[in-house]
Amino acid sequence: MAVWPAGGIGLSALLLNPRRLWPAIVLALFAAGNAANFIQHRPVINSFGFMIANMAESLGCAWVITRICGNNVKFDRVIEVLALTLGATAVNAASACIGAGVAMLTSTASYGHLWLTWWIVDGLGILIMTPLVVTWSSLDISGLMRNKQWTRLIEGALFIVCWGVLSGLPFNSGLFFRNSFVFPYMLVALLAWPALRFGQRGVTLAIMLLAVIAITSLAVISGPLVWGGGSEEARLVLTQLYLGFSAVSGMLLAASFAESRQAQRKMAESLDFLETRFGAYPIAIFTYKSSGQVVSVNDAAVRLVGATREQVMKQNFRELESWKRSGMLAAAEKALATGEEQIFEGHTVSSYGHDFWISCRFASFFYAGDLHLMLLGADVSERKKIDEKIRLLNLELEQRVEERTREVVRQNEKLQEMFAELTHMSRVAVLGQLTAALAHEINQPLGTILNRASSAKMILSQEKPDTAKLQEILSSIIDEDERAGNVIRRLRSLIKKELPATEAVDLGRVVEEVTALVRNRSVLEEATLSVHRSPASMLVMGNRVQLQQVLLNLITNALEAVNGVTGSKIVVRLEARPAGKATVSVSNSGPAIEMKNVEQLFQPFYTTKKEGLGVGLFICRSIIHAHGGLISASNDVVDGATFYFTLPLVEENAV
Repeated sequence: MAVWPAGGIGLSALLLNPRRLWPAIVLALFAAGNAANFIQHRPVINSFGFMIANMAESLGCAWVITRICGNNVKFDRVIEVLALTLGATAVNAASACIGAGVAMLTSTASYGHLWLTWWIVDGLGILIMTPLVVTWSSLDISGLMRNKQWTRLIEGALFIVCWGVLSGLPFNSGLFFRNSFVFPYMLVALLAWPALRFGQRGVTLAIMLLAVIAITSLAVISGPLVWGGGSEEARLVLTQLYLGFSAVSGMLLAASFAESRQAQRKMAESLDFLETRFGAYPIAIFTYKSSGQVVSVNDAAVRLVGATREQVMKQNFRELESWKRSGMLAAAEKALATGEEQIFEGHTVSSYGHDFWISCRFASFFYAGDLHLMLLGADVSERKKIDEKIRLLNLELEQRVEERTREVVRQNEKLQEMFAELTHMSRVAVLGQLTAALAHEINQPLGTILNRASSAKMILSQEKPDTAKLQEILSSIIDEDERAGNVIRRLRSLIKKELPATEAVDLGRVVEEVTALVRNRSVLEEATLSVHRSPASMLVMGNRVQLQQVLLNLITNALEAVNGVTGSKIVVRLEARPAGKATVSVSNSGPAIEMKNVEQLFQPFYTTKKEGLGVGLFICRSIIHAHGGLISASNDVVDGATFYFTLPLVEENAV
């Protein structure tokens, strides 16, 4: 037997059904095969052994094919044909071991001869019968009739006739083709016709017809055969190998064509989907061949260039002057050359006079083996107009801000001048209130100097002046002069109108200098003035005169608060606080203040005095805030009130 179809039929039955039915199918085939063997009076042990080998062969091939290719095998993919070939050769080689062993029970042939025979005939049965049954089982005859594909049916019939005639030539010993062993393999090229036009159905039918013609040929039985072969067995093996080669070649060719058509169909479906999907999109979509010819455009693309679809389809982007002038052609060429997406935005004028700004992306892709270019673009002219308006508005805004900034700077400079003037006037006003104390402070050393000078004059009028006494008097005059000079210098530094220079200021010195100015007034007001410093020296960054003014204002206010109160006290404290702070406080034993008015006390033009202007404490707060500090007031536990300010200290080594 040249072809044993049992394995191929069993394999096709398994492939056409779900895996859960495989056990039932195997049992049914096993029973049917044994029944046929019993009818032919084949020994029971041979029948059972052969059917076990055939079922193992079918199951093994089905498992390998579905494992590699998955379910629903149609042999329209190259991988499926290769998997079938693997089953027909490798899996069948294993099952042939069982079949050859069973055959030896009733045969005198060698095991190797039996194994080779089994391997070839069962392998051919798998390669020829399985694709034939699987592909033709899904044929829709009614569909062919309904669609009236008469030309296709006529073409199929014509091929069968041609194939049958040409297939018989190599096996007809009376023709000259018999002497050319190459001709049968050249005949395989004719399988390209059914592979391309009819798919695997046409190829499997042609292979089946070829197998029937070859196996029944007298050239195989009695010779001679174009490939030679001295015996019928040798001629049969050569014919079987030819049939196997033809079957695999034809199916691979048909699967290749099917995969190519499937890929083209998917690509066409994708393009159809894209055109349908993006046809109504507001973004313009152009596709071009690499040669520059338009392939497709959507409605937005037609509107973008201001032309009809027919006009756009006739364009070639390589010939468009607008692309060359605007730089779009260079971006397109780069996208085609590098495969990288290119972004372009610029001004252009279409061939039909449409003047606009375009923002677009270029991307290259392959379709049907050819390089293509896609352009996604949009008219951004309105956006450009808006951007230009925004730019002009921003420019105008910047100019206005610059002018306003200069005006604010000028106003700030004027305010600073006015504040400096007001601060100076406040100091002069405070010093005016201290006129009596200052006069007493200056008159005292001047009176002492006058008395000492009179005494010196009397000593000099004596015949023998007492030089030691005279020297003592002169030293006293010098001390009193320095005392008066210090008072005048302190007064001048407070009255002098100067820029607020910043330096390291010792708060202890500030307290000492200010209390020295007001000490005599406290005597005149019958108030006790005491100073407490802990530690004695504390450095802050600021203006010494301004800090003196703040402290002088607070002490003057305290003296006015206790005016007329017998036994009143004024206490000035300088204390160090945590976190690098220093606090200067001025407490008095006069009347308390209303806490709800504390914030108002430091507001401009608010005063509790009958003749006050309400700027003193406001100036004090402005000065302290400018020094990075805080100023406030509170009532004492027993009586009186306390005004205090806090300033940040600086390290001595940082000065």
